[in-house]
Amino acid sequence: MSREYYLDLCARSIGEAVEIETTDGECIQGLSIKIDQNHLYLCPLSMLNGDKTKLVKLLSSEEQLIAVPLASILSFEFLQMYF
Repeated sequence: MSREYYLDLCARSIGEAVEIETTDGECIQGLSIKIDQNHLYLCPLSMLNGDKTKLVKLLSSEEQLIAVPLASILSFEFLQMYF
């Protein structure tokens, strides 16, 4: 898929839990936080441990976010989240 396809898909995923597989074989599960022209920024689900109250603290520190280059995305899946 093209970068433009993933740019549109990622833009629609903001606030949703997703699983992404990258070209280097990494599988990342995270909460989609923001997007720019080249990256999708995720808060790793492992950091939340099902506790939604941790989200505000994690989002106040952008160093906790993972930047995934759009060009490296092989697959993209929405996940069900239950808090």
